[in-house]
Amino acid sequence: MTAQQKSLNVLVIGDTCTDIYYKCRNTRLNPESSAPLVQVSSMFIKQGMAANVALCLEELGINVTTLFSDSNSSKTRYINVVTNEQLLRVDFEDKIEPCSEEQVVNLVAKPFDAIVISDYNKGFLSINLINLINRLAKFHNNTPIFLDTKKKDLDKFDTNIYLKINEHEANAATKVPRNAIVTMGGAGVTWYNERWPAYKSNTIDVCGAGDAFLAGLVYGYLTSPDECIEYGIVNAGISVRHVGTYSPTLKELKEGLNEYYQQCRKN
Repeated sequence: MTAQQKSLNVLVIGDTCTDIYYKCRNTRLNPESSAPLVQVSSMFIKQGMAANVALCLEELGINVTTLFSDSNSSKTRYINVVTNEQLLRVDFEDKIEPCSEEQVVNLVAKPFDAIVISDYNKGFLSINLINLINRLAKFHNNTPIFLDTKKKDLDKFDTNIYLKINEHEANAATKVPRNAIVTMGGAGVTWYNERWPAYKSNTIDVCGAGDAFLAGLVYGYLTSPDECIEYGIVNAGISVRHVGTYSPTLKELKEGLNEYYQQCRKN
């Protein structure tokens, strides 16, 4: 890891939750009802949403500062231990207190190489506050803003924000801005009418793929701007090879990029 990589500093703002995974076997029908009966063999816990984005950035060698919602929300997934198929997901939604201007004003004024906003539209971040963060960041240090959002009114965000959404979110939006980076799974990524092919990978679980893409995109922007989309694609492609959220290492990302470019040349 180079000194340049060690010096990168990124602020991550957004919603968080706890991801709980139970690996289990679907043994038979529940004798008490028509529901399946599963036997749990193991479990593990990870941090999701914006916290997963932060973990992915840290795994790539970036120093991360965070401002997260204070939430006990959780997503509990039951995974078939044989097939890795997700059998059931149970969500617990905690009440979210909105983020205030006071929480961000002094923080955003500090020098960061980028600010990443992971907005799951749970009430923590408003459109006005996100635009305020962007304007403060531009005023103080001309810091780039990367936004991954579930909001539908995408045309209300400042146009100089790097906006990342997936295909489902694009279809649900009232209007998709021309500058939106749209991830489409196996169909690749589009940005400003240009399309990048997907990274051919053995997909096991897409959970957290969007977070990994966002982290790869930001890392690529800060280290190799002309390849930032490719960095995002490959980082997401590596993450889906694992059950549950996964943070690819810098070594994995570099190796994956070499493989991705070879795939592109063959096609």
